[in-house]
Amino acid sequence: MARYSQLKTKPTKPVELAEGIVLNEAGGAAYAKGTKEEIVSILINSLMGDKYYEKAEDTEKRLRTLTRKNPYFAAQAAIYARNVHGMRSVSHVVATEIVDCVKGEAWTRRAVDKIVFRVDDMTEILALWIARNGKRKIPNSLKKGLAEAFDKFDAYQLAKYKGERREVSLIDVVNLVHPKPGDKNREALKQLVNGTLVSKDTWEAKLSAAGQATQNAEEKAELKNLAWQDLVVNRKIGYLALLRNLRNIEQQADPMVLKIALEMLVNEKLVKNSKIFPFQFMSAYNQVSNREILSALNKAIDISLSNIPNLGGSTLIAVDHSGSMGHGIGSNKFIGDLFAAAFYKKNPTSDLIVFGTTAGYARLDAETSTLSLAEKIGREDHGGGTNMSAIFEVAKKGYDRVIIFTDEQSWIGGNDRYANYYGTNVASAFNQWRADNDVDPYVYAFDLGGYATKQFASGKTIQLGGFSDKIFDLMESFEVDPRALIAEVEKVVI
Repeated sequence: MARYSQLKTKPTKPVELAEGIVLNEAGGAAYAKGTKEEIVSILINSLMGDKYYEKAEDTEKRLRTLTRKNPYFAAQAAIYARNVHGMRSVSHVVATEIVDCVKGEAWTRRAVDKIVFRVDDMTEILALWIARNGKRKIPNSLKKGLAEAFDKFDAYQLAKYKGERREVSLIDVVNLVHPKPGDKNREALKQLVNGTLVSKDTWEAKLSAAGQATQNAEEKAELKNLAWQDLVVNRKIGYLALLRNLRNIEQQADPMVLKIALEMLVNEKLVKNSKIFPFQFMSAYNQVSNREILSALNKAIDISLSNIPNLGGSTLIAVDHSGSMGHGIGSNKFIGDLFAAAFYKKNPTSDLIVFGTTAGYARLDAETSTLSLAEKIGREDHGGGTNMSAIFEVAKKGYDRVIIFTDEQSWIGGNDRYANYYGTNVASAFNQWRADNDVDPYVYAFDLGGYATKQFASGKTIQLGGFSDKIFDLMESFEVDPRALIAEVEKVVI
């Protein structure tokens, strides 16, 4: 018998059951999101991979359709998602769509420019356009936006992301958009065009040079060791590269190298500026065994989540462990467990419930590290269904707020076999719990799926999302304005 992937009802299309109520992807009753809400949900949740209920190409198609409904807001949301939340591919989709559906508006080229955060955003955006439309139909707004984006980058950055082995390289971008050289990159662009721009100072280049210097295996290993030492001691390696290469650094015999690497790992400024997702620390955690490194990684994850707010009052945290949340590092389940653990540690008057087919309180020690706490939460098993109603059926008391980490695809009804289709079972259970405990809490529905529906629609419900901790910077303002996330996106100037 399947433990997690239980049989599910597959809707043919989002049939409206009543005003504002539709079938969700799992076949249960849900509230439809508004256009702006759905755009933001996709842009800060989607890594453009296949999800349990939606293929990547269907997510892209849905985003393109939504972008055409409100191109300007979609552009604002893409800029926000790329620059604040570090979301790449999904923002590239919006860039290619706005230049196709909006003609004669100067803001489209400015939007493309602002979506480009790193050099290889330019090659990816152009590659996506060419894959869909070919080289001969590139809009002027896309060319101008990419051309203007070159002004942000210096020789080091251009050399690092030349992408010579890619189908669309940086020289292809230059040849198609003809950027105007600036003070930062005039010589680099000249060298790029004539083929003499070389990546000398990147960590990849140094290791490659070390590997090519000799054919002798022992000498090659020694040269690579020296290259790693130079990169770490002189801090010539970026934070994400450091994280991804901890296993190589662990193997270095020189304790000074390890000491400096650990100092970098727990450097608050480096952690905050890295724009990496908190769950990426866990990938590194599973690759090393050195106790000092493991301790430093635990500290680093706590730093990365230090902006989790202490909201005061009493809080109920609920985590979805249904089959559609996935499993393993980087899954929606793991992300939910990680953020729930951080909230539990930061809010001493909070309780935590795990739900699936059923639900139950988790007994936890908030003094353990965030990663250890997340791992313990992850071992809680309440079946593979998605019965969000169970949260409110087992909650023993009232709370000032409820925070739910979920993909919002609830579909299990109570005793009524038609509850999935003709009523909002979650809303019914929630309203009964409110009445029984005489409370009217704020509900933070942290949507990790990015689908088109939601389970709550009251005025005190706040829709959140994303894999980044950046969303928590806004949390203290949500109880003043439940539309704070939309309002933040609308502040983006194009």
